[in-house]
Amino acid sequence: MTITAKKFSRAFQDWLKKRKIEEVECIISDLSGVSRGKAMPWLKFQRGGKIFLPESIFYQTVSGDYVDMDIKGQWTEADMLLVPDYKTAVCCPWTDDVTLQVIHDVYTSRGTPHELVPRNILKKVLTLYQKKGWKPVIAPEMEFYLINPNTDPTKKIE
Repeated sequence: MTITAKKFSRAFQDWLKKRKIEEVECIISDLSGVSRGKAMPWLKFQRGGKIFLPESIFYQTVSGDYVDMDIKGQWTEADMLLVPDYKTAVCCPWTDDVTLQVIHDVYTSRGTPHELVPRNILKKVLTLYQKKGWKPVIAPEMEFYLINPNTDPTKKIE
């Protein structure tokens, strides 16, 4: 099955007519919110074949080291199936080549939503809210300070 532009939003279809995509980044989030995934040529992605990632990406720390834990099946490298969510397709303005990023849904080899994937957990929570007639309220608290650089620890921070 070849992926056609019709799966993408109208704005993206218009944008795509004027450009040639070189690469696609297939993105998922790990447990810490770090983007993980794989990059592939557009022509390979466009063919619409199955995309896999090893489950072991969830056994890594924020810095990419593997955890020292006894996890059942940790080293058998079970594959997870990635399914693109075309509504999330965006192009990366910071790359020299035209690169597309697409967030993916993640399933087990049995076809069920993978229980370690934050996006699947969020979908499950949203379904539970919906069943109760609730609407989630998000209130992020952004904190930061604007200060002048201070490399001398004996000086007061301004």
